[in-house]
Amino acid sequence: MMLYRRRRGATLGLVAIVALVVIVIGVAFFILVRMMGGGREVANTTDAGALNLAKKAMKVPVGPVPLEFSRLTQPENSEVTLLTYNRLVAQALLVALNAEAQQSGQANAAKTWAEVEKLGLKLREVLDDGPTTQSYFSEVASVNNTKMWGGAVFPETITQGFMRAGGSTNVWFDPNSFPVGGNLPANLFSTGNLKGTNNQPYMRGYEPISAAGLAIVGVPVFPGVKPHLVDAGELNGSSSPSSNVPPNSWKVQSRSQETKKTMLTGGALAAAIVGAVLQSDDVSQFGAAIPGGYIEFVNLPGKSGSFPRASHMNGSDSVFNNELYDGAIHVTNNVGGASTLEAIANLVQAIIRFLLGQDATDAGHVSLFNIGHACFSTDQSVIDAWIKFNKSADPNDPNHVDSPQAEGGRNANLDPDPSTRDQPNAFVNSDLRFGGDPGRRATRDQALQVVDTTDHCTCMDYERGASGPCANNLGAFVGNYSTKQTPGGGAINDFMNIEYAKASIIEQLLEGNWSATTPIPVPGGRSGLKKFDHGSGYPSGDNPVDFGQTGTILELLVQCDNGCLYSQGGTFDQIYQRCVQICPLVSRDEVRNLLNTTEIPIGKTMYLYRSSANKLVCNSSKPPTYSGQLPDGLPPDLDGCMTVRYNACQVNAQQDAYLHETPYLSGPSVTGVDRAIWRTSSGHQNLLGRCEFSNDAEGGGTYSHPN
Repeated sequence: MMLYRRRRGATLGLVAIVALVVIVIGVAFFILVRMMGGGREVANTTDAGALNLAKKAMKVPVGPVPLEFSRLTQPENSEVTLLTYNRLVAQALLVALNAEAQQSGQANAAKTWAEVEKLGLKLREVLDDGPTTQSYFSEVASVNNTKMWGGAVFPETITQGFMRAGGSTNVWFDPNSFPVGGNLPANLFSTGNLKGTNNQPYMRGYEPISAAGLAIVGVPVFPGVKPHLVDAGELNGSSSPSSNVPPNSWKVQSRSQETKKTMLTGGALAAAIVGAVLQSDDVSQFGAAIPGGYIEFVNLPGKSGSFPRASHMNGSDSVFNNELYDGAIHVTNNVGGASTLEAIANLVQAIIRFLLGQDATDAGHVSLFNIGHACFSTDQSVIDAWIKFNKSADPNDPNHVDSPQAEGGRNANLDPDPSTRDQPNAFVNSDLRFGGDPGRRATRDQALQVVDTTDHCTCMDYERGASGPCANNLGAFVGNYSTKQTPGGGAINDFMNIEYAKASIIEQLLEGNWSATTPIPVPGGRSGLKKFDHGSGYPSGDNPVDFGQTGTILELLVQCDNGCLYSQGGTFDQIYQRCVQICPLVSRDEVRNLLNTTEIPIGKTMYLYRSSANKLVCNSSKPPTYSGQLPDGLPPDLDGCMTVRYNACQVNAQQDAYLHETPYLSGPSVTGVDRAIWRTSSGHQNLLGRCEFSNDAEGGGTYSHPN
């Protein structure tokens, strides 16, 4: 019995020991499970915090952003983020490619890239281990479930990463945006399979792209891919390609304390990389562009001058356009008031001058015409009839004053108005003029003195200068044929140089000058340009000197085209390429139509730029991103393929001022010059190019003898 009791007591002790061991093991297992579960909670929290950091880092803003890049931010005129940073990189790259292709402006391209690097450095600094990144980690980590561990998870260290060099940025290129004749960098496009709009490859990131002597670096942000965890070892193996480039990934070493039992400190490690998730409005990927860029179209100022007659030019009543143009004015002598001795004396003096060679030009005009007053007409038969009428001695002669065929003793053929035939001062013939009074017709008494020979005043007389009988009686011709000119309006503005030269010639003609000198070079250098036909004279209008009309930009480009406007790589191609840099995917037809519907008056500047509705516009309003920058392309060739020279018949043109012929029958050679000088610019400070329209005149000299 005693032995039995002893054995029973031993068994109970063994059971107690086993129970205790089981309890200890259970407690230990429970603690181990809690620690393992808590560790998983810490790891999950660290992962979530790292992912949140990679997500929120895309929207961290830095600034201020220079005006040059103000249209690249989201929204415009705000600050730059990692989401929009590559747009600035792409603009700087386009500026560098432009400078490289035009072989100038590299210093400006370097300035543009330096501004991007400043913002890149700011992003790098704000996205380093600091309040911003720590807060993005903690705002998720602090709300995660870590009940098994008991303590909050904190970011102990945050390390920047620069992962996946060669990967996709979120910027694609329109192939038409690349400079005409330029070379593309070999490593421009990303190595990944991601594609942008129209299946265009993205710009490469974290590998320097060489252009204009610069090493331009973008950031791989992988459009369309969500932020995700990556291997920390891969991040450790990445390196920064530049000290100013922002990161695209982060490694977080977290820290937490187990507060339930052990009070031990632990943590976890997580790494995450950004992703530019594609939104429905495409705000996460962009076409490489200079959206604040603009092109200037400048029409130089016109000239002004004072041309009282030519300002309202109308030569329809000019003696040179009518009476002297159509054959001759026929002149006879009226010797009333002059003695025969005076006539003989003048005749002898004229002969002596001729024999001595002092007045050879008047050899054919030695007559009594310079004595007394002249009667003249444009109809030779009128003067001939009066001479016969007054000199006939045969009563049977139809021309005799007492011819039976003459009613009342006067020849009815020469006196068509019987009611006035007995009045001493009656006008006897509408075609016979007398004296210098405007519109004064010969009276009967004056007409009865028409007995001398005629003198024919044709335009050929004026080759010998302003002398001789016809020249001496020019005032009488002008007055009697009512050839006074409209007084005009004085000063005129907005002349092309060709118009200025023309106005001067017409003005001198209408003043009665026998010669006129073209004012070439026109004072003040080149003028602006209007639309006109190089090969035509221009009929008169309200202001016929102003023969040019306001043209559209395209019309003036075509007018100046000497064969290269639409050639491959020509002026239009270069303008179009700059337009694509402003607004990717714009078509050639859109640009052509815009230029062809935008008028550019003389003295005005038009700006082509991107509107707030993301459409190209062209008007006289300066764009919001206007900088006043001068073009940095090579100085243009003023005699290049957008310069046209032509015979400037407009200076002395038939039809001007209603003239039947050119104002002067002989004169110098005048060459008109129309120019459309296109000068590229790199895009630094947003200026992408400048086209200047101008007109000039070359040659010149003295015109002589009006027609």
